[in-house]
Amino acid sequence: MKQVLAHFVLQARVLLRLPGYWVPAVIFPAMLFSFFGVSSAGDPQRSAFAMASFCIYAIAGVAFYQFGAGIAQERETPFDVWSRTLPGSRLPSLIAKIATASLFGLAAVGMVIAAAFAFSSQPSTLPNYCSWPACAPSRPYQPR
Repeated sequence: MKQVLAHFVLQARVLLRLPGYWVPAVIFPAMLFSFFGVSSAGDPQRSAFAMASFCIYAIAGVAFYQFGAGIAQERETPFDVWSRTLPGSRLPSLIAKIATASLFGLAAVGMVIAAAFAFSSQPSTLPNYCSWPACAPSRPYQPR
């Protein structure tokens, strides 16, 4: 557990020091929502669907930057080459990567939800935005 915590702190500090990571991963989905998702704020169903769509985009962006580009860049560093020669498992590093991605993903989703509340013209509550029935059609599906 100490190794996972040490890897988590190290990776979080490294990623926070790289604005090339957290600006597109955390701020960009909320900015895109404020540009394009707010136009559907008149209809509650469309607005909840747009917010949910941009939240999924935020999670996918964090996962892509963290696991795709992040691991590729990390493989080039001398520290990673050195750490691969040490005895022990790579599992604490992987668990810490997942925890760091979860933290940045929650931050990105929080920014999108904050933008939804800030730019929405109609007052609403968080359960109205975050529940799938708000995104579902108003009439239930009835087979013929």
